[in-house]
Amino acid sequence: MYGENSHNMPIGLAMSFSSNPEALKVFLKMSNAEQDKIMLQALEAGSVREVQKMVDGLSHPPRAK
Repeated sequence: MYGENSHNMPIGLAMSFSSNPEALKVFLKMSNAEQDKIMLQALEAGSVREVQKMVDGLSHPPRAK
């Protein structure tokens, strides 16, 4: 489901992607190095809410000013 990095996917990140399929599409288009960076950020996150916010940011990036 998550490509080459599926065996490393933190459960909290996988659960956050299940509630945001658009973010999952963005994630799957990333290089392995970019995916690894996202997974590391998820592991270092302090809460599930923080992981969800990170995932939601993938599908709704901040607008340029």
